[in-house]
Amino acid sequence: MNTELWERQPDESPQAFAAFTLYRDGGYQRSCVKVAQELGKSRTLINRWSSRHGWVSRARAYDQHADREWQLELLQRRREAARRNADLARVAFQRVAKALASLNAGEMDAQAIAQLINSASKLEQLALGGPTATVELTGPGGGPVQTADMTLLTDEERRARLAQLRDELDRRLALSPAPVDEDVLLDNE
Repeated sequence: MNTELWERQPDESPQAFAAFTLYRDGGYQRSCVKVAQELGKSRTLINRWSSRHGWVSRARAYDQHADREWQLELLQRRREAARRNADLARVAFQRVAKALASLNAGEMDAQAIAQLINSASKLEQLALGGPTATVELTGPGGGPVQTADMTLLTDEERRARLAQLRDELDRRLALSPAPVDEDVLLDNE
């Protein structure tokens, strides 16, 4: 059986190991003097145990182990958060697509549609570790989408603009993984 450096060593007495655990768990403020004071033992004895049982290298190994464990936990939490955010972005895209599919020309504010798509796009990009810049949908002439853009258009032009927005949304959804059951996702929030 392999014993980790920070665990009790075969030649280490229970008392020496108890002293080591105080030293090991002292973190960056650890010292043999503090261990001696805490246990009411002589500094000479604690220094002897420290030297004989390699406390400095064992504590360093423990610190490295604890740091690796913490980094793995952080990585796992980041991955879980990224998955949740990507799923939320996908749900947002699906809701916008559903709303666009059922809209009649002029029913929904084009600026609101663009903001929803841009917000979902940014959330998805962030979740997947992409750039933080948003991808802006543009109005006629390349400018920002304005409410007036839709109100000044004829019915035929509005239908064409909504179709463009639907196509853009469909393109983005095609780049996303499989659809998410939004009821399950929302229940988990």
